[in-house]
Amino acid sequence: MTPDPIRINPTTRREKKRRKREYILAVVFLVLIVGLTWAELKYLSGDYYLILNLLILNVVLLLAMLFYVARNAVRLMLERRRRVLGSKLRTRLVLAFISLSLIPTALIYLVSVKFVQTSVDYWFKGQVEESMEQALELGRAFYGSAQERLERRGAT
Repeated sequence: MTPDPIRINPTTRREKKRRKREYILAVVFLVLIVGLTWAELKYLSGDYYLILNLLILNVVLLLAMLFYVARNAVRLMLERRRRVLGSKLRTRLVLAFISLSLIPTALIYLVSVKFVQTSVDYWFKGQVEESMEQALELGRAFYGSAQERLERRGAT
């Protein structure tokens, strides 16, 4: 019997699967970036390159964060099922972190959305009404002067 040769860089099936998933995820992100860039250039004017790049960066980072959180949630669930020592404590800590971070964030988001909505409505409500009244008055004046001209032509 000959001994197994020593591998300098051992790659197991598990490692190959992990690398394959990472490559697929990188390709998905690349396709997402290219797709968002194409959509922005097609449907919006081309003057918004900075905004486009910031938007794409935000989307990619959000997706990466969601992937990381989902992966850790699955890992935590598996640890709970296997009854790993300390998994209950870790679950409680994760739930405490989620409640301490997401609940205030959601409240701040809801308040800011309502604030912006009411501010914009307040800013433009008077201007729109006034503009519409002025447009109506202008239209009536135009049609009145046109009617007078037609009456003068008809009289002569």
